[in-house]
Amino acid sequence: MTRILLLASGLLIGLGLTLFVGCGEYPGTGNGEHAFVRGDANFDGTVNLADSSFILAFIAGNRNANCLDALDVNDDGQISQDDSVYLIDFLFNGGAAIPEPTQLGFDPTQDNLRCF
Repeated sequence: MTRILLLASGLLIGLGLTLFVGCGEYPGTGNGEHAFVRGDANFDGTVNLADSSFILAFIAGNRNANCLDALDVNDDGQISQDDSVYLIDFLFNGGAAIPEPTQLGFDPTQDNLRCF
């Protein structure tokens, strides 16, 4: 079943589509930065395969994102295919945990990515 989902996700991305296209907004601070959940790339309130698809669509230029921190799943300060792979590994293979914030919060690490 997992292989079918991954294949379907890859096919949709190849066609320039995503599994979920909605985007919400979490509350912000007074300084304009918004709270986020790392890995919830599409801001639908859950971390799932659709977020991995959203990350790849963003990299390909098919999606816009107001919260780059949420897309940086491995918290290395960059948005890359590694973030999508990290998320899939976490979700389906028992891979390394997603770094904080895994609940609504702010990025505890210093980088140039922001969430507005």
